Amino acid sequence: MGKQTVLIYLLTTYIFPLFLLLFFGLNSNFFLNPENDLLLGYFVFSVTLILVIFSAFVKTKPPKISLENININHAKHLLFFLASVFCFSAFYSSTVYETSFRHTESLSDALFLTKIYFSLKAFIPLILLIFLVNICNRNKISNYSKLSCFLLFIGLISFNTSGFDGFYALFFLSIAVIGSKNIYLFKLSSLQTSPILILLPIIIVLSAFSNRGNMLIGDNFFDSVTFLFNQFDVFSYLGYRLTIFISSTIINFSNPDFYMIWYEGLSITIESFYRNILVLLGMEYERDLLPNINVLNKNLIAFNHGGLFFAKEGTSPGLLASFFFILPFPLAIFSLCIYVNFISNSLDRLFKGNNNILLSVSVIIIFFGILNSPAFVFTSLVPSLITSIGLIMVLIFDFNSIKK
Repeated sequence: MGKQTVLIYLLTTYIFPLFLLLFFGLNSNFFLNPENDLLLGYFVFSVTLILVIFSAFVKTKPPKISLENININHAKHLLFFLASVFCFSAFYSSTVYETSFRHTESLSDALFLTKIYFSLKAFIPLILLIFLVNICNRNKISNYSKLSCFLLFIGLISFNTSGFDGFYALFFLSIAVIGSKNIYLFKLSSLQTSPILILLPIIIVLSAFSNRGNMLIGDNFFDSVTFLFNQFDVFSYLGYRLTIFISSTIINFSNPDFYMIWYEGLSITIESFYRNILVLLGMEYERDLLPNINVLNKNLIAFNHGGLFFAKEGTSPGLLASFFFILPFPLAIFSLCIYVNFISNSLDRLFKGNNNILLSVSVIIIFFGILNSPAFVFTSLVPSLITSIGLIMVLIFDFNSIKK
């Protein structure tokens, strides 16, 4: 399960896009042509990719945390309470913020209930992962838990503020409606018969037309799509989205000065962490450096956003290049391999060797943030830090120790 998940992630984010680059080249509409020799970038990328794949196949025993003192009934009551608060805060926030919240509003200036919404939303991937583990281990999902999943679904649809909210909503709705029996995520045969699949396009359309913080820009969905079509060639934009991580990695690895960038990246990370602490304490702080390493990465790869993206929006360096932004060259590769090995072996233990491809894809979506930019999410005092630490904790939980 773990090895398969890592390979699928690398295949879709690096290996397949690499063939697109080799056949079509770097997309000049979004990346300025680098002056450095790309052979260095391809060489370092190849070595790093081989080491990462090898580390995923090395068998180790990840640590485990016993859950024998957990009371199942108390956990169910807590989940229902949190789901109810999440649903209410999402619905209320959706009535206040009429435009995209993600890049146009500051969380520090948001309403109290909106802050509650984003705080609870950090636990959404954790909750979903725990449900998937229980389903794979053939544990029955109670009607009480199904109701909690339905409330989480309503909250995500009411105030969707990220690209994956619609998919999270689909997962929770599938659990609420189908439960642990014949859930389509784990049985290919049910793909042809499961009625939940009919809801997938409906959820995507609702997410787009909800106008509550989707990834597109503008006052409404149609204006956003028109802007996209007028501003860029759609196929070029699609090529950019498919090759963003491999392009970022090769351009960065092609620059001999990149291997000393960790000092600047670490300085930005420390300042950002310090600033976020002051903001949480209600104090003001004038930033001297860039907001985060994602923005630094965007500048390094000469990212040509052409007005499509917000000024403070960055570009994730991707899994293979992420650690280079906070650690020196040899230590960055070593830490990357240890990190991938831990995730691979922990998923093997957690899902007991279940090798269903659709399950691996679901896990990749859940872990997307800590796979794409681990150096950023683990060093930022933002809700994604809660998600990242929580997902790592779930990986080392021993669910078999829970008293039924």
